Amino acid sequence: MNSMKKIKLTDNRIIDVPACTGCTMVELNRAGQLPMAPIWSGKYCWALQDLETPMPGFYVISPYRHIFSITDLSPDEYDEYNQLILMTRRGLGDVLGIRRAHIYQEEKPSSHLHTWILPIWDANESIRISKNNINDYMARYTTDTHGRKMIQCADLMRAYLIKNMAR
Repeated sequence: MNSMKKIKLTDNRIIDVPACTGCTMVELNRAGQLPMAPIWSGKYCWALQDLETPMPGFYVISPYRHIFSITDLSPDEYDEYNQLILMTRRGLGDVLGIRRAHIYQEEKPSSHLHTWILPIWDANESIRISKNNINDYMARYTTDTHGRKMIQCADLMRAYLIKNMAR
């Protein structure tokens, strides 16, 4: 039985993911095959546009190492990871004007530790994103209608993080 799954990236390529999506993204990045450059690449962690959902400002923060839980991070990894979450969220407000965002960290045995920062573009929208409606919320965004803005936002955030992340 083949445990490989297929995912569609924001550039409309369909790729095979052998086991861990996070590890696959790390390998694609090392090979220069991501649809867009990460918005930040640090010593231990990185941040990138979510590559399956073309929602401008929807970022994934992850360590390079495949670990299950935030408790598995070394002190140095923890410091960089948390600073990156803080600065990415701050940049959403300072650069993109996002007043509200939902931040998710899910620990699943088969998953690579990651944190999603999901922007709520309409600050007046009274939406509470949950596992029951997140797919509907993300389905509003398509590469055809939001691809250009997604790239522009990533470029702005990359410049912000280069300027503001402590090295």
